[in-house]
Amino acid sequence: MMVEYGVMSLLTPPTAPQYRVTLFYGPEIASGDTARLHCVFNVKKRSWKAGIQVLVEMPAGLAAALKDRLRFDSWLERILAPMDDDARREYRHRAEDLLVIHACTCKLNAALDDGLPQENTTLGIGPLDDHLPEVFSELSESIKQQVLAELDLAAR
Repeated sequence: MMVEYGVMSLLTPPTAPQYRVTLFYGPEIASGDTARLHCVFNVKKRSWKAGIQVLVEMPAGLAAALKDRLRFDSWLERILAPMDDDARREYRHRAEDLLVIHACTCKLNAALDDGLPQENTTLGIGPLDDHLPEVFSELSESIKQQVLAELDLAAR
């Protein structure tokens, strides 16, 4: 009698992410101050019993500078050109919100890399903002593709 043994894979399974991050709401103008935007995220680390909420502030001027760095407006206009004015306006507004969400997510990821205590917190305007222009330059095409996918325009 011959016994067959299954072939064992030498590949290791991918590791699960350490944090699960979900956008709770945003972007919104922070407390009536048009110079600041914010997004709120729910963050849960695998080892935590419960998640936390993290409010991530973004200077409106930095959001505009990141948009300029990506040449976002001209790129988006080319994508939206075939649409009528009302549709273009709606897509443009949503795309700009998505860009701010990406910027806030990048800032949150930097804070998570540095270690975040298990307590609700605010990532205010400060040193974490300094790395965002470089990150946006490195990820410019990826960010644009993610925006298109979220707008259901990825095939264009």
